[in-house]
Amino acid sequence: MRRGRCKGHFSMSLGGGGYSATSNAAYEDYYDANVLIVAAAGNGGNSALGYPASYPAVVSVASLTSSGSRSSFSQYNDQVEIAAPGSAVLSTHKNNGYTTMSGTSMACPHVAGVAALLWTHFPQCTNNQIRNAMIQSAREPPSEPRNTAGWDKYYGWGIVNAGNAYELLKNGCEVAGGDSNPPAGEGLSHFALGGKDQGVPLTPTPAPTPLPPCPGAQQRFEVQIITDNYPGETTWTLTDKCDASIGEMMSGGPYSTSSTPYSDMSACANDGQYEFKINDSFGDGVC
Repeated sequence: MRRGRCKGHFSMSLGGGGYSATSNAAYEDYYDANVLIVAAAGNGGNSALGYPASYPAVVSVASLTSSGSRSSFSQYNDQVEIAAPGSAVLSTHKNNGYTTMSGTSMACPHVAGVAALLWTHFPQCTNNQIRNAMIQSAREPPSEPRNTAGWDKYYGWGIVNAGNAYELLKNGCEVAGGDSNPPAGEGLSHFALGGKDQGVPLTPTPAPTPLPPCPGAQQRFEVQIITDNYPGETTWTLTDKCDASIGEMMSGGPYSTSSTPYSDMSACANDGQYEFKINDSFGDGVC
């Protein structure tokens, strides 16, 4: 773990016991370390808060039937965040066999799997941005008791949808999942509100400003940088190796916002040889 910041996720098909301040602090520590934890909402079929799913730093997953309606056993409360299939799901079983099983424990791995898939394609995003992208892109359930778009205690923000989340994240981590820089002295758990409070408004993608054409035979090139978790350590230079009188043409960094694309650096140049160097002042590379 590098200075308290790693990346990963847990899928917890378990539950039991009540709220614990010690456990809550532990889950916040995991969240601050860029770990996403997904847990089963519970199978009591009532509105009681189940733990660990109902800790704000944990994604609480409700269960659906094959028709998209809420499974009768699925918990419903203010911490339910997202829903996935959990009734009569085909699963591995003892003695190298398969069987159908039901429970929010079967729904939970669907969401954890989508999170893993998204993080594979968008490793620059934080746990909170992956979490928010899933709920912002969730599909509306087709049946009662859902009667308004948005969040409710039965389905959370809706049914997890990998394709929608992927397309949303293509617009950028912050556009899809919100800010990645908590206030000074706070960790990523500052953004972990859970359930009905987890949603963040989407940031509209601004239209790009057209660039003027280059003169004569010159061609325009653009430098695009996606910062890592430590943007203040990243700098870069672009140098003309053919014309010493020009030398360094462009430079960038250090940056202030992590997991963010920077693409407003461009220049016009003739055919020639150019050297691009990117530096990480901490010495461990971009990560």
